[in-house]
Amino acid sequence: SAPRDGPAARRPNGTAIVLLLGASAVTWRCFKVSGVGFVTGLPTQGLRSSANQARRAFAFDIVESEEHVGLKSNKEEDGAITVTTEGGPWCRLRPQGRVSGPAAEWDAMVLLLGASAAAWRCFKVSGVSFVAGLPKQGLRSSSANQARRAFAFDIVESEEHVGLKSNKEEDGAIAVTTEGAYPMGNWNTVLGDQELPASGRAYWEVKFVSKPSDAFEYIGVAEAGSDVTLPLTRNSKGKGYFYGACAGDSKVYQYLETQSAWKDKAVAQAKADFLERGGDEKQVDAMAQKLHRGMWTGAGTHVGSEPACPMFFKTGTVVGVDADMDKGTLAFWADGKYVGPVRDLTGRPLNIKGKKLVPAMSIFGRNLGAHKEFTKVEVRTGLEPPTLP
Repeated sequence: SAPRDGPAARRPNGTAIVLLLGASAVTWRCFKVSGVGFVTGLPTQGLRSSANQARRAFAFDIVESEEHVGLKSNKEEDGAITVTTEGGPWCRLRPQGRVSGPAAEWDAMVLLLGASAAAWRCFKVSGVSFVAGLPKQGLRSSSANQARRAFAFDIVESEEHVGLKSNKEEDGAIAVTTEGAYPMGNWNTVLGDQELPASGRAYWEVKFVSKPSDAFEYIGVAEAGSDVTLPLTRNSKGKGYFYGACAGDSKVYQYLETQSAWKDKAVAQAKADFLERGGDEKQVDAMAQKLHRGMWTGAGTHVGSEPACPMFFKTGTVVGVDADMDKGTLAFWADGKYVGPVRDLTGRPLNIKGKKLVPAMSIFGRNLGAHKEFTKVEVRTGLEPPTLP
């Protein structure tokens, strides 16, 4: 019972009712967090039912006493226990459990039912996004609401970066800016510190907070050894698969492996061109090498193609990157709308299955003196992939 003022405080006529029922059993029925029941003994994803309780799960009934005042309880058909206190007209709640005055006649009621239990019904924790404040899959959330096992990463900063500024904001977003050089500017390629998982879907979002220039910028995936001083399109140290765009144009890019047949065909064409011009057949091999100029002799290169559904990068655009490592597909979302998978040069969905890749983006900035064109983006990771259309 609560302490009373005075050395000889009388016992009040009311009754103190302490309902130590944990955190609001009344609301356990619909409580669900990321598909797992709040009570581990309920195997039906948090929907309470006596028929569905685990055989050895902890269960209890409540104890009613003659000392209770106005207490009503009832066991429902589905096993739930409803509890009501029909208090008198002068009953008032005292959170401190203390009654003032030596002769207080008030009833003290302490209801330890958790915080905001009524709001638990049907509440579901999942990500929310840059594009909406609704608790939907794949939409922006604070770090506390991010999915527990969703793909998350931080960015890797390098001494080779030029003018790169990054900051982790209070809501968990990573702000990235390239304060480029004067006057031509430069790109910084920023890589994630975590490799894409070998299976499942990995999803993250990049929001263009500010995009003042008309330069192409690039978002997608690449190998961890990629050159951070060059845009992904000109990267020769790592393979990449990504989207590139500005406010009025866009391309999808992929790494194209060099094939020996391409070199052979180019050399043969160079020989034919030399002979057609009246060249000496004895010199054809030597001259063909000069005409060929080393085409298709490297390991490969990044090539761009027109996307089936264009996506443009401008201030406010939110780009969602969706890598399905089970299917091997790489798809994109624009402002919450599905753009579709990247396709290879034959028109089939690009296959990245089994490849070791990290999140990647190339962010541009240039200093024009009085006018500065520094792109700023926010990266959101740890999001549940959206439902595919």
